[in-house]
Amino acid sequence: MPDLTQYFDGKPFDANKAAANKPTKPTATKPEPEPEATATPAQATIEERTIEAILKHRKTGAATKAGLESEHFSDKTLAALYEGLAESFNRNGEADKLEVIISLRDAGKINEVQANRLMDFDDRADHESTGRHVSALVAEVMASSNKRKADYLRQSADRYLADGDATKAAELFIKTADLLAGAKTVSKGSASKLWDTIPSYPGTIPFVDCDKDPEPAADRVLLKGIPIGRDGDLVGISARLKSFKTSTLNGILSAVVAGGAVDTLGFEVRSGGIALLFDTEQSVDEIRGQAQSLRKRLGVKKMPIRIKIVGLRDYLPLMRIAIIKHTIEAHLSDGISLIGIDGISDLGGSVNDDENATRIINFISVAASVGQCPLFAAIHLNHSDRDAQGGGRGHLGKELERKAKTVLYIDKDANSVGTIYFDTARKKTLPKAHGQRIHYCEEKHMVVSLNQTQGEIKEAEKMEERAVTLRAVMARTEMLAWHRKDLIEEILEVERLAAGNKKKAHAKTGNNRVNDMIKAGFLKHDSEKGILTSTLKAEKKEEIDDE
Repeated sequence: MPDLTQYFDGKPFDANKAAANKPTKPTATKPEPEPEATATPAQATIEERTIEAILKHRKTGAATKAGLESEHFSDKTLAALYEGLAESFNRNGEADKLEVIISLRDAGKINEVQANRLMDFDDRADHESTGRHVSALVAEVMASSNKRKADYLRQSADRYLADGDATKAAELFIKTADLLAGAKTVSKGSASKLWDTIPSYPGTIPFVDCDKDPEPAADRVLLKGIPIGRDGDLVGISARLKSFKTSTLNGILSAVVAGGAVDTLGFEVRSGGIALLFDTEQSVDEIRGQAQSLRKRLGVKKMPIRIKIVGLRDYLPLMRIAIIKHTIEAHLSDGISLIGIDGISDLGGSVNDDENATRIINFISVAASVGQCPLFAAIHLNHSDRDAQGGGRGHLGKELERKAKTVLYIDKDANSVGTIYFDTARKKTLPKAHGQRIHYCEEKHMVVSLNQTQGEIKEAEKMEERAVTLRAVMARTEMLAWHRKDLIEEILEVERLAAGNKKKAHAKTGNNRVNDMIKAGFLKHDSEKGILTSTLKAEKKEEIDDE
């Protein structure tokens, strides 16, 4: 079976070259040799009509801006004319056909017969085809050119497969698909030709034995006791800028080797082996600063050998992918507990490019499968997203959220308190109200857990309000026990007076207040007598001396 994981847009990883790699201007790769193109009659007609339309409507500049190049023409005479027109336009801001033809003839690029043929184009200016819009003709020429190249690359891929070089065949297949995808306007029926560009598959069809039960999958990573990742799972992490994204990854790393006394920010890792973190965003010194916090969290002076961090900021995107692949393969024999990538958007081009997004997500999905461990992929939220949910940057963020088994969200409030939670998971979710709360501790100089969740804090505040209300009822009635109906009336009256309202709330509200007080243990219910008795101590009244 072709190993499509070997290539993602370039050459295989070379460990010797990687050591000396620095960001440089990308060099153009040598294209596959293409045989001399022979134009079909239909193609020749389209190319001639395109040149006619460009000359009649003086659209040389528009054609060059649309990406039309001389190499798109199968007719070499027309290719030479268009190249001359484009050079003249770029040099003078206009393109004079006669001047270009004479210069091409004098330079020996065309002969007298070809020159006369090109001169006749002015005589055919009223040809019915010249009225068509230039951009449509240009698109047809480019689409036909891409189709010719794709056909040749597909044939080359088949030859490589026949010779047993599946890796080279896979590379050519990717180039073929890119060529066809790049043709935004394709002539009618061309889409069906995509089937013919797929290389032959000489292997055995990978049918699944559906009579076998699936292998039992163990939960490898948990947050607050809830599973978030198994072997081979892709787990997303979305957060705004400076919102504990890197600290969360460090908390996960610490859980790989931590004991019970370590604050792992609520994470638990049930797996041996090593943890690999790839950082595409931070400098070496910044990574060392995070490592210092991680050592402090673990209470050690040296980083445990089971935690390894790789800095990738100084490398080009393609080389970053190659280093990740090489590192994973180099540590497979050690066993990998988890993989983290801090900044997946730096593994390719624009986050809004569909093909780029698909390629990155496919790569990290394969990386999780090859490593046989959960892979945590971190990405920033869109700047406009204020809910810290469902807003991963561009198409890449959306594709990550679609493919991930779990998506962790980190929301940082106005008090600089972060909440880690998730609504997307294989099993149970962790709502924001009950999420893991964290903040930066000035005393400990690192991010630490807050004991109570947001939901627990709200519940405690609600119970405190219920206690205040019950004590007010006790003071108002000078009683410690009531029938439910009477207690409800007193509660509603106390709350009405406290709020300054003229109208009491509905009896259902008062009944809910009573149930809350019973749940909190503020009231005891005698079902036989139908009496509710307060367990709270009555506040002592202050004695006032008469003067």
